[in-house]
Amino acid sequence: MTDNNFETYEERVEREEKEKKAAEEAEKRLDTALLSVLGTKSGREALAWMLSLTAQDVSVTAFDALRMAWQSGRRDVGLDILTRLRALSPELVRLMEQERDDRRNTRLDVDGAGK
Repeated sequence: MTDNNFETYEERVEREEKEKKAAEEAEKRLDTALLSVLGTKSGREALAWMLSLTAQDVSVTAFDALRMAWQSGRRDVGLDILTRLRALSPELVRLMEQERDDRRNTRLDVDGAGK
């Protein structure tokens, strides 16, 4: 930066390029971490549990507008996470969902509700 605390055009371009590169590297690190978690059965189980907290597969319809807005925001977070996971590895997301369904079915059978 120059002495008058204003950055020149070149300095601004350089700063923006560094910020863009840092953001891209952070995105790559996050993608690598998510793939690492999706790559293990226990990781997929943990992600499925976290996604269940967002109720992304449940209707947000409610009589109370504030409750519906809250549920919609919660659901949108889950959908954003699921979209990112599917972009990284649709196959592993399908496997995660199948394993989740298998766990649900096993619990139903153990409780006697599956008969």
